Amino acid sequence: MKNLFVIILFSILSINTNGQEKIEIGTNITSISDYMSEMPFVDLMHSSREWMTSNYCWISGGENIWNTEYYEQIPKDENGYPFSLPFYHAEAETLQAIHTIWASIDAWPAGEYTFLYDGDGDFTFSGSLVQATKEPGKIIFNLEEGIQETGNFSFKIVRSDSNDHVRNIRLLMPGTLQTYESMPFHNAWFNKLEDFKVIRFMDWGHTNNWGNNYSWECFDDDTDTIKTSWDERSKLSNYTWTTNKGVPYEIMIDLCNKLNSDMWICVPHSASDDYISQLATLLKENLNPSLKIYVEYSNETWNWMFGQTQWLNKFGCENKGLQWPEGIVPYIQNCMNIFSNVFSNEMDRIVRVVGVQAAWLDVSKRIVFNMRENSFDAFAPAAYFALSSNADSVLDTLGSSTTVDDIVKKIRSEIESN
Repeated sequence: MKNLFVIILFSILSINTNGQEKIEIGTNITSISDYMSEMPFVDLMHSSREWMTSNYCWISGGENIWNTEYYEQIPKDENGYPFSLPFYHAEAETLQAIHTIWASIDAWPAGEYTFLYDGDGDFTFSGSLVQATKEPGKIIFNLEEGIQETGNFSFKIVRSDSNDHVRNIRLLMPGTLQTYESMPFHNAWFNKLEDFKVIRFMDWGHTNNWGNNYSWECFDDDTDTIKTSWDERSKLSNYTWTTNKGVPYEIMIDLCNKLNSDMWICVPHSASDDYISQLATLLKENLNPSLKIYVEYSNETWNWMFGQTQWLNKFGCENKGLQWPEGIVPYIQNCMNIFSNVFSNEMDRIVRVVGVQAAWLDVSKRIVFNMRENSFDAFAPAAYFALSSNADSVLDTLGSSTTVDDIVKKIRSEIESN
């Protein structure tokens, strides 16, 4: 079976090199972070680190802590922007401001960056970008060639007027000021995805431990049984998309529509029935109807390193007196049922996927065989493959002379060695 897979992969890649059609294979895309080397968005604010708090000015002899962790206590709008700054906190050594950072900018191209914002406020900036011009609502920075590898960039909002608070911040890559709204994706990144038939948004959706930063936060008290409402999803207007809710579904849809690629969506483990129904409706109404939607409940619900597995075990199995993994089946079944209801008159548009564990057949059988007959279309055994850093570096040494055969041989050796 392993050899057969490699042969199929080779033929698919060969077809692609002739430019005839997309390769019949999908790819995951990585999660969003302030230190990522991928550049998916031309508005870099989407990949900024979540707001941190700190002293609005330097206190001589003070602690001047990098992150005083008071952000959650600041009154803010629905998109995460404080209504007023600086902010008073009784336990802080002085008034508090908020700041963010991009810890690594090694992939940022040299050129002119445009910082836009609505409202009235003051900022301080630090890092490799050099301020060139400034006017209300707009600041221009330059990034010189050759300093990105060791560089970073950060800014602090030290004042935000309560009558017109700072909001809607954008940091636009060179040459994108006129196009960032119609084309939010960086062309170099976008072009790398064009050949793939399916885009899987597991990491973009922060599926693992969804809504929490760590696995143990998913089930630390009985209130975790409360299902997540649709209003709690990631939204287009949120100040950053690096939170534990991931990238907005609207952006995933837009990417697939522009790529003309099928969409693989992972539904959060704690999503309410209304959340799942609203998500299915959003996809039905906005994704190009010629594109397939692969729908999967969560991700690797059998994998104990993830919070969703432990959440399902506690609330779906232990609290209900059911065995694992049988106790997780109702959650998967419910998700498939809701999508089936929403797409009842267009079932050819969706592929209902049940995640299983390739290395543990018994677990896979006990999940699949307990699903209602004809309620799903496929199962996915976590059949990922990739190039190791060592294999990747070998191919890098070949440079532009690298061939498809070289890549396939390396992939074959990676599969056989694992």
